Amino acid sequence: MIKGIGCDIVSINRIKKLVDTWGDKFLCRIFTLSELECANKRKYGYYAYLAKRFAAKEAISKALKTGIGSALSFKECEILNDEKGAPLVNFLRKDLNFQVHLSLSDEKEYAQAFVIIV
Repeated sequence: MIKGIGCDIVSINRIKKLVDTWGDKFLCRIFTLSELECANKRKYGYYAYLAKRFAAKEAISKALKTGIGSALSFKECEILNDEKGAPLVNFLRKDLNFQVHLSLSDEKEYAQAFVIIV
């Protein structure tokens, strides 16, 4: 049974501007250490990688019907990849025990995430 769906679209340039303006203050507020380590290993697409994870966290919060805030912070879920490269959601709070189906996409200036929670 589907418990929630959510989607979000983000301007990759917006994320770049936030990183350029706020640097580590922004990065450490939004992303986990594991996410940042994966982003830093990329040869290209650094900002698209970050934008997709930002969009995914927003989409998850919409699917949970909580929004980002006191019920769910940006760093309480992390978006990594499985061994085949598919996006994988890890909740870092034990009470957030949901099965999440996540699709990520980017094209030129936008990154998009679509989530189904069952």
